[in-house]
Amino acid sequence: MNNYEKIYWLTRLDNLETLCINLVIIGSIIILIRNAYKFIQYVDDGEYTSLKWYKHLFFWPIYLSSILGLVFIPTQNEAIVIFAGGKTIDFIEADSSIQKIPHQTTEIISKFMENEILKMNDELENKKEKTIFDN
Repeated sequence: MNNYEKIYWLTRLDNLETLCINLVIIGSIIILIRNAYKFIQYVDDGEYTSLKWYKHLFFWPIYLSSILGLVFIPTQNEAIVIFAGGKTIDFIEADSSIQKIPHQTTEIISKFMENEILKMNDELENKKEKTIFDN
């Protein structure tokens, strides 16, 4: 899969999620209407009559697959994080020079902090000397 296809599918993920949300909402409305219809018939007739199961057989796979789609299809932002994170980790594992960076970064920060501390100490000593001579 080339980069154009990956980018295309990353941009389509939000639309797939929207489709799944709409199918779940429509399915939930159908379930509520069906149960209300059964309840009204039960109240009117006094006996429970079930609707034919084969009339609604097409509905359940679509409804359940929509719910699974909402659970397992990442949003566009999540997919970008997954893709970029995986590529970054692969790159770090493949390149041994990157493993030196944390140590080098720590050294740079330590030297910077030492210099700043020395500057602060010099400034404090200069202030003390000024106050002594001023009195």
